[in-house]
Amino acid sequence: MFQLNDTHMKKVSSSLKAMFTSWKITLILLVHYVILLAAATFVEKAQGTAMAREIIYNNPLFYLLQFLLILNFCATAWQTRLWMDDMFMITAVQAQAYRVTQDMKYITRAAREMVVYLDSLQLDNGLFYHAPSAPYCWGRANGWMAVGMAELLRILPETNPDYAEIMAAYLKMMKTLKETQNEKGMWRQLVDDPELWEETSGSAMFTYAMIVGVKKGWLDAKEYGEVARKGWIALCSYIDKAGDVKAVCEGTMIKNSREHYINRLALTGDLHGQAPVLWCAYALVTDFKTNK
Repeated sequence: MFQLNDTHMKKVSSSLKAMFTSWKITLILLVHYVILLAAATFVEKAQGTAMAREIIYNNPLFYLLQFLLILNFCATAWQTRLWMDDMFMITAVQAQAYRVTQDMKYITRAAREMVVYLDSLQLDNGLFYHAPSAPYCWGRANGWMAVGMAELLRILPETNPDYAEIMAAYLKMMKTLKETQNEKGMWRQLVDDPELWEETSGSAMFTYAMIVGVKKGWLDAKEYGEVARKGWIALCSYIDKAGDVKAVCEGTMIKNSREHYINRLALTGDLHGQAPVLWCAYALVTDFKTNK
């Protein structure tokens, strides 16, 4: 007998979510609703309100259409835009709110949102597309996710129902990052594309996430410690005499085009690169077993 397992349920859930959050479904429902209202108005004028109620307003299909419209509205109002950048922004705010208030609702909320992103965007190799409509593993977008998971796991209790899934996703990502680091210790503008240029903001974020993982005991110190060390040394070579970090990708919107990511400007001193390099320095001198 066929039984629904977790994989089947996730596929069903994903399909239903895609259906009820689609603008095409919204348009179809609205068109049918408008047609029925127009027909009801015509019948009401021609044969009276009682007939309009009997034929249309009290028809179960009319109630079903109204229910589907409400469901579609609720689904589209709730949905997240699913850009990888957001998972750092959300986690950073919620984590700080928890640190200040000690109220678990903040990191519980962040963990739930993290799982939505993982289920929606993480690839089998552990990396992430920039967005569903931009199937490219942009370095900084993946960096946001790497740091977001590391920061959340630092303070998320192991008893949290989402902890295991987030940790598994983090470990899967770190494994692929270890494999895609180049011989110099850097990662590229598109993480899985060896033809692209070396980019510092993503490389710094990956290095930070690995330093935290090694110090927290999530990652094997011998295996990943060397990767993190190599990344840090490589990053230092990109700091000029003024203390500015070179080869930082400019701000990048999503686009379904490889050339879009290839042709981004490489900036010097941009804060998207300055901050992650400082995070690495901070992580190297911090005891994360006592400092959350």
